Amino acid sequence: MMRRLKSEKKGFVFVTVVMIIAIMALITLSVISLNSSQSINAEKEIKRLQAESLGIGATQAMLLDTSISGLGIFNQTMDGTNFTVTTGITNDNSGPFGTDPLQVQVQY
Repeated sequence: MMRRLKSEKKGFVFVTVVMIIAIMALITLSVISLNSSQSINAEKEIKRLQAESLGIGATQAMLLDTSISGLGIFNQTMDGTNFTVTTGITNDNSGPFGTDPLQVQVQY
């Protein structure tokens, strides 16, 4: 069958066009897949940066409020994502030079 298609010009053109269309479809699918995975990674990175900024802010608030002893928990919603921040000071002198360490944990 292929030999007959190669001998006829119309058959050869048809086979060539079908192969080109198949290659273009594969290239298109790979580009779409790459773009969607990059979009998902960018969204995760944005949430991580938001959590980091929120954690830094909680650390500053905890350091400014010297009356806090123990655990502090608060929730913050940013861009439709709920972040839970837990802050606390442990009184076990396990920090540098025997100090009490400040712990900040952000979950989303």
